[in-house]
Amino acid sequence: MKKRTINALLFVAIFLIGIGVLPGCDYAQVMIVQATGEKNSSIVLYGNLAMTGRMYPGKIVVRTPQNDTTRRTFYFGMGNWSDAELDRLAGHIDSIVITNSHGIERMHDKAILKAYFQDHRSGMAHSELLLKAE
Repeated sequence: MKKRTINALLFVAIFLIGIGVLPGCDYAQVMIVQATGEKNSSIVLYGNLAMTGRMYPGKIVVRTPQNDTTRRTFYFGMGNWSDAELDRLAGHIDSIVITNSHGIERMHDKAILKAYFQDHRSGMAHSELLLKAE
């Protein structure tokens, strides 16, 4: 084989392997709503169904703890929680109410929600968003 043909085949092989491997490097966008399990510790999230990726009209309420569940996990797709993604998520949330030993904290303003989300990003490549009543 000619050197030019080998180089072309090598390029195609590397390109095809790259297409198969690179999507596997993306992490799932996860939002975890968690209460500590202590008495009077809870987090309530009020939003619309677009928050979950469903474009139907209606509201969604997530209460934790409820029915002995102190943690709820939501998957939003692939990628990280970029500032643009957090801005989009804050746009679909009406408010968050956190109750813990320090009292009750209510967040309604979209800028405050986004700042709260930015402070609570974690995980590999900021793919996890942990909303915790601590």
